[in-house]
Amino acid sequence: MKRLLSIIFILVFYSVSGAETFPQVPQRVNDFANVLSPTTETALKKILKQLDMNTTIELIVVTVASLEGKSIEQYSIELGKRWRIGKKDKNNGIFFIVAPKERKVRLEVGYGLEHILTDAITKRILRESASPHFKIGDFDKGCISGVSAIINTIKQSSR
Repeated sequence: MKRLLSIIFILVFYSVSGAETFPQVPQRVNDFANVLSPTTETALKKILKQLDMNTTIELIVVTVASLEGKSIEQYSIELGKRWRIGKKDKNNGIFFIVAPKERKVRLEVGYGLEHILTDAITKRILRESASPHFKIGDFDKGCISGVSAIINTIKQSSR
């Protein structure tokens, strides 16, 4: 009986300890990699709140300490399934994910916005607006610049 309980304990321990730890309710800015200054976090939260109030689009910025051996695509899809951002009837959520350790960045766009933020446009935003700053270690400016480019693209589509 002790042996059975020990085996169960070990299985439960390893299954729980290997799981990612995301908060149940994501914030607009989730700096798990600790690369953003408090000033940038505050500015981004204000910008993202305004975007949500004006458009109902939920844009979430996430920096991660590690992708835990996953591709950034796989990680962002799993995160999207857990957090389910965006309005359910509109599927209008966007994840801006930065993994500094692995030097990866991605925009994961809900189906309701894919006609505005196509793969080609999101790649251009990352390549031209965010990545140049990330390459020199300026995550504050990279996130602000990337978010600004996303919002400008959304605004241009509504004209």
